[in-house]
Amino acid sequence: MTFRRILGFFFTDFLVTTVVIAVTVAIFASTIAHTMKVVTTTTAVCEVMNNYRADMSAYYALRGDWPSNMEELHALFPNESQRTNANFAKNIQIIGGAIDIPLQRQLSGKTLTLHPATLIDDPTGPVKWVAGAGNRPDGWSIIGEDHTTVEKEYVLNLLSL
Repeated sequence: MTFRRILGFFFTDFLVTTVVIAVTVAIFASTIAHTMKVVTTTTAVCEVMNNYRADMSAYYALRGDWPSNMEELHALFPNESQRTNANFAKNIQIIGGAIDIPLQRQLSGKTLTLHPATLIDDPTGPVKWVAGAGNRPDGWSIIGEDHTTVEKEYVLNLLSL
């Protein structure tokens, strides 16, 4: 075998190996990017629910309605729920009883809306929280307009909290 032939086999093997590695890395990077977007969405929702769920529910129990904006919630609970920024969300707002979460990091520029929901037959009963517009459970009254711009694939596990 000549040196050129050996070099040709080596070069061909090198090219094939490089292409296989590049495809594997691309698939791996895509999977990591998707996972990071799901983590960003989930973490933002957990932070917001930790800060606002109890106060929103207490506001509803005391007033019989949901706060229409952040100022109404702060007026009833002046020392609570003062943070409108979290690690994964910035400038959180209450609009018509729903919580709008402008996301940061991998989903910067996207918004997720959390809606309180009450049973149609028992509005003073349990409260369920619905993420985005994707899940509208039967028998529940969903509060507020949906401003969600996050793709459904990143909200699927959060549809009903």
